[in-house]
Amino acid sequence: SIGKHTTLEQPYILEPDLVSIGTDCVLEFETQLSTSEIKGGLIEFRPVVIGDNVKLGVRSVLLGGSTVADGCEVLAKSTLDFYTSTSSNQIIGGSPATVVGNHSPRAWRQTHGLGFLCLQLLCAIAMLVLMALITFVGVSIGIVFQEKYGTIGLVVYLSAIFSTLASVMFLLL
Repeated sequence: SIGKHTTLEQPYILEPDLVSIGTDCVLEFETQLSTSEIKGGLIEFRPVVIGDNVKLGVRSVLLGGSTVADGCEVLAKSTLDFYTSTSSNQIIGGSPATVVGNHSPRAWRQTHGLGFLCLQLLCAIAMLVLMALITFVGVSIGIVFQEKYGTIGLVVYLSAIFSTLASVMFLLL
């Protein structure tokens, strides 16, 4: 199961039925959650449990039976061995992983503010202004060409309008 507001950046989750991920977590690029081990010629399966507000760094590995408590951060390229458990708000690093520090529960937590949305809106407005300028230039050139050369000006005029409409539709979708 995966909790709300959890970000998965291309993790490798083997046997996803045995993995539990809490809310507001980040699993960075190529994080591996492996729930199985071959032992004595047999495959043993163990669950991997990740609490709330947990960050797993790039290419970190959690092996079967490991549990990461709420508010922890596992540093990049760290490996939690079989049956490893952490306490809340710890910073874990190394291979095999050890506790390298502690932090407050909100030290790295994802923000769900409006900053990124405002940036997107600002970029969309800038694109619309740029497209309006391009359309104005295209229409002006089209009118001049139509007066001098006839129908070719109409083609330039219409292509400027249609390209703008297509761009606006692309932004809206």
